[in-house]
Amino acid sequence: LFGDTKRYSGQIEEYLPLENKMLEIMVALGIYLAEQNMPFTAYYSQGKTVSKRVNGVREFNEYYENVSRIIYSDTEDVAGVMHELMAKGAFSNCKVAFGIIHEMNQDIMEMTEQLSQSGILVVLYVVTEEKYEDYIKLNNERRNIITVPVNAELEGRL
Repeated sequence: LFGDTKRYSGQIEEYLPLENKMLEIMVALGIYLAEQNMPFTAYYSQGKTVSKRVNGVREFNEYYENVSRIIYSDTEDVAGVMHELMAKGAFSNCKVAFGIIHEMNQDIMEMTEQLSQSGILVVLYVVTEEKYEDYIKLNNERRNIITVPVNAELEGRL
C-alpha cells in the first residue's frame, strides 16, 4: 500500500479535505486487509520513506496511529519515492499493490505498467475532481485506476 504525502495546495480549504480523504482510504484499506488476515506493508514519505508492516488485526491500532500522524508536505516527490521503492524491490513479493495518490502523470503510469508486467495487480485510487478519462481508458486486467472525488463516500468505491 503506497500513500502519496505531497501537499498540492497552500489553501487549507483545498488541501485539508483532500488529505483527509487520502488518509481515510489508507485506513479503510488497512482495516479491510487486516480483518481478512492479509499481511501488508504501507509505504509513505515523511522526508524519508516510512514503511509499516501489518500482519493482522492486532497490529492495526499501531498502523492507525502512524497514519494519523502523517504530515503532508509540498516538498515530497511522489514519483521519486515510488522509484526508490521499486529500485529496492519493495513490491517484489506483492500480489497486489494499492496506491492512494492525488494526481496522475506519465511517470506514475510507467511505474504501474512495470509493476503490472511483473505480475502484480495494481489498483490506484486517485483522489481528485479530475476525470482522467485518458488514463482510465488504459485500465486492464492488471491495472485499475479509480477516481475518488474528495467529497465522495467510500462505500462501494474501494
